Formats: sequence, C-alpha cells, structure tokens
Amino acid sequence: MKTVLLFAVIYVVAMLFSGVVVSRFRLIDLMQSGRKSERAVLKSPVLCAVVLILASAVLGYAYYRVGWTDIGDEKRLLVMIALGSVSTFFIFWSASGLLLRAAGGKNRTLRGLNVFTFRQIAGRVNTAVVSMTVICLMLFITICALSAAFSVRNSINKNLKELCPADAVIGLTLYEEEGDGVIPVDVVEWAAETGRDLTAEFAEYVHFHGYVDPDFSYEAFLADRYEEITEDYGRLKYETLELYTLSDYNRLMTFYGREPLVLDEGEYALVCDFRMAVEQFNRAVKKGWPLTVFGHTLVSRYDGCADGFIDIGSQHLNMGFAVVPDSAVDPARTAKDYLIGQFGAADKEEEQAAAERLQAQVRGALDAGKREDIRTWLNFNTRLEVKRASVGIGALITFLCLYLGLVFLISCGAVLALKELSGYADTAGQYEILRKIGAEEEDLSRSVNVQTGIVFLLPLLLAAVHSVFGMKFAIRFLEMFGTEDLGVSILITVLILLLLYGGYYLITSFTGREIIRDRK
Repeated sequence: MKTVLLFAVIYVVAMLFSGVVVSRFRLIDLMQSGRKSERAVLKSPVLCAVVLILASAVLGYAYYRVGWTDIGDEKRLLVMIALGSVSTFFIFWSASGLLLRAAGGKNRTLRGLNVFTFRQIAGRVNTAVVSMTVICLMLFITICALSAAFSVRNSINKNLKELCPADAVIGLTLYEEEGDGVIPVDVVEWAAETGRDLTAEFAEYVHFHGYVDPDFSYEAFLADRYEEITEDYGRLKYETLELYTLSDYNRLMTFYGREPLVLDEGEYALVCDFRMAVEQFNRAVKKGWPLTVFGHTLVSRYDGCADGFIDIGSQHLNMGFAVVPDSAVDPARTAKDYLIGQFGAADKEEEQAAAERLQAQVRGALDAGKREDIRTWLNFNTRLEVKRASVGIGALITFLCLYLGLVFLISCGAVLALKELSGYADTAGQYEILRKIGAEEEDLSRSVNVQTGIVFLLPLLLAAVHSVFGMKFAIRFLEMFGTEDLGVSILITVLILLLLYGGYYLITSFTGREIIRDRK
C-alpha cells in the first residue's frame, strides 16, 4: 500500500509540474519546438570558474575528512555527505557554463559540426544539472557497493579458513558488582563447582589466563603520541590492553598451527590484526618502545605490531594485546580465563552434536553459578556458529550490495538513454536541416556519438573520483570482514560497468543515429 501510495504521489506531482511547464508555452512554440535546440543559458565564464574552484575545494575538504580523519559520529558524516552532494551539483552547474569555452579556439570550434554538437551538449547538461548530479551519486554508490560485495565475499571465505583453527572457545571474566574490579577465576574450576566438566568434549585443548595491570593506561604507553593517535582513532580511549604470557601464547599458536613468538627477557610484542588499530599503533610503537606493567619495564622487540589473535572468528577484530615474558606478570592479576579446544569429531554431524552438548554444559554452569555480588562475562563460540553467522551475514551484505549496485547502474543507464533518445527525437528536424545544407552523414553520426559519449561520461568520471575516496572510507568498515582481493573486486566492478553502462551508451548511440536517419 505504501508503494502504491508513493507511486501515485509521484504520478500526480509529475503531472502537475508537466502541466505547469506546458501551460507556459504558446501554441506556436510547441509546434516549432522540434526546430529549436535546448536553451543554453549563457553564464559568466568567470562566475562559472569561481564556482568550479570553490566546489572543488569543498569537495576536496569532504574527501579529506572522510578519508584521512576520524569523522567521530553520524552527524558529521552526514554533513560531509551533504557537502559532497552540493559540491557535485555546483560542479555540473559550472561545467555546463564552461563547456562551450572548453571546446577550444576557433580552429576546433568551427571544425565540422562542433559548434552545433557542443551547443547541444551544453544545453542538455544545463537543463539536467540535478539529474546529472543524482546519476553521478548513484554511480558512485554503485561502484562502492559492487566493489564491497565481491571483496566481502572473498574475505569471509578466506577468513573462515584462517581465523577458525579451533572448534570451540570459552572465555570467562568475573567482575565485582560494585565497581570494575576483576575477580581471578579458572573457567574449568568455575564449571566444576556446578558439577560440570567443560573439558570432557575436547580431544585436546589449551587452558590459559589473560592479565590486566590496573595501573597501566594507553596514555602512559603511547606517551607523546597519545593525543595525536586518539584524535584520529578515538576508540583507544576506551580500550584496555590485556597481557598474555609468552608460554601461554606460544602454546596457543602451536595449537592453532601458527608460528610462535620469540622474545628475550625484558622484551614484549604488541599483537594486533584489526587494520585501523595496526596503522595507529605502528605510528608510535617502534623497536625498543617501552612498556611498563606490574613494575617491569619492557621494550618492543618489533617495529610495530605482530599479527595474531586469541578468539576464533571470521573477521580481523583483535584490537591489540601484549605478549610479555612469564616473569613480568603478577599471577594474582588474572583478568580472563580461556579454554580453547578441538572436538576430534570425524564429521560435521559429530562436531555439531559435540558443540550442542558443550553449549548445554556452559549454559548450565552459567545459570547455576550466578551470584548477586558478581557480574559474569562469558564468551562462548564454536567454529560451526562462526561459519553459520558469517555465511549468513556475508550472503546478506553481498546480496544487498549487488542488488543496489545493479539496480542503480541499470537505472542510471536507462534514465540517460531515455533522456538522450527523447532529445534526438525532439531535435531530429535540426539534423534534417543540417543534412539539407550539406552536412555529411558521417559528421551527423559523429555528432550523435560525441553528444551521447560526453553525457554518459561526465557523471561517470566524477563518480569514479568520488569512489576513490569513498572506498578509502568504506575500507574502515570492510576491514572488519577483510579486504581480500579488493583489486580483483574493483576490476570486476569495472567490467560490469563496461558491460551494462557501456552497453546502454552503445545502444543509445546506435538508436540515436537511427532516429536522425529516419528523417531523411
């Protein structure tokens, strides 16, 4: 019903506006309309140049804010989107005024049918500034959506193989109900107190602790780089750097089939795989960068971050933790306890059954172990659930991006094609006059090709520029899923653009030539 209502409103509004436009013309004007070009309003070239420079400067500012700074909130992002949209409108507005000037000097303008061709283009762009702006923005969304869709699909498939090396992960943290004090806990003993054995389903497992120094802060760790980094990446203000001992981490890496870390006494490694966090940490953490925890001053073994993770998943979401020598931690300051294992199942059915039994054990322990004076944070994940959720999310994102991208692309091509063909139908009489005064058929066809090409190319070129900076901003969100084969995804998007958008151009150009030939 809403769809029917909206289409009815669109129909009524279009009818009213069309009636107003037609009522302003005299009958003689309507009868002779086929002999007239679209009115190209003469604009001051100086004004157009100033508007173009200002619009480009504002657009450049919006590019910089979304591509190289932390926007901060949705309102600021909407402001940047509005600035970009308005700038796009004024770029087309000024371009329509400069188009005839840009044709060059007399030698180029007076050659062949260039005067007629560029006047036709200027007139059409001048009367279609809003539609060109909308088409440009739709093409921009199309390029970003299609590139993101293919990249997300490829990344999720790769991440599932890389980031799910265990069948199940159980992580437990207990907090004091009053305040944020962390209570040391052993997840196996915690479950055993309720009569449940969480290790029974595992053929092999790794059990270890994470640690937190209550006196440690990122401000102290990043020192003079803290303000600069948190200005660009404010999330660090709310994060806590967890610590893991070298022996525990290397046991987990061996269990995961990954290379263990090598540290000397007095050294640490910052481990992170969330790309934006890695970029920010790498700006500060160099080989020898100090870290003080539990009264021990350690130095970084590496320039920047080492790649790694604890929890299984389908996305690179590790915001960073430190691996330190065993002697550098206070055993009484455990923050989180992990139990990570393999079921040893022979097939997916056995794996599913084992996962369901373990989930029942965990839920039972959680319900039985509730206390009013303690807040419990429990992380339970299985490989099957990660795959199921990731495939669902990936399919949804891919479908929506493909759907929106293809619908927008087809819509842009269809709108431009219909507008151009209706223009050729309206001005076919002018081509007949040109033919009668001696214009060659080849020149007439070339004029149609140039007009169609420029009208199709102008919004595409600006949309491509928008997309370069739009994708730089989108990567901040794509990196949660991964940006695997982004170059390949962009190449596929370009091929789709050539096939569909280019196909509309070829059909429009061919049909336009046929329309003017019919008036011979």
